[in-house]
Amino acid sequence: APVRFNTAPADKPWHADVWYGALNPGDFTESIIDPASTTIEDEQIVGFTVGRKLFDLGYGFSFGLGVLGAHRIDEGGFELGMPMTVTFDGFPWRERLPTKLAICVGPSFISEITPTEKRKDDDNQGSKFLNMFSPEIEFGVPDTDWSGFFRLHHRSGIFGLIDGVSGGSTYFTFGVRHRFGLGDELPWK
Repeated sequence: APVRFNTAPADKPWHADVWYGALNPGDFTESIIDPASTTIEDEQIVGFTVGRKLFDLGYGFSFGLGVLGAHRIDEGGFELGMPMTVTFDGFPWRERLPTKLAICVGPSFISEITPTEKRKDDDNQGSKFLNMFSPEIEFGVPDTDWSGFFRLHHRSGIFGLIDGVSGGSTYFTFGVRHRFGLGDELPWK
């Protein structure tokens, strides 16, 4: 039998997520290289994402777009983002345990520049508009439309390329995702 790399049904290209996380005060690169040495602070974030897989790129890769909204509970303010996502789901065990790796990149706007983002910027300024870069891993429940994920929700100026901002913020987040289609019926019927 031929190998199917994208196991998500074609009639369910949409997803809706809810997620929660806590601030990592350290450097984003250190969070990836040595996550065991990172710490968590009291600042928390809660958010939602709605997105759609647009097309397959081949070899288990796909491309999608989304809209993200978040509230920074302790630091105040809301965040809006538009992540572009490249996802890989071509793992050999995907039939037993649906697994996906994704990289989300896109513009991010925050209503108030947070103290954390000011502190991490070399000029102590920060910026309302920054880039969002969020790697994630997702594990699905077999034979359902539900999954859970872990994501590093990161905003930064890409080493000073955006508004001269050299720092940003990183939250360790986890969430629940539901996949659905938008045909003649509403997805919750």
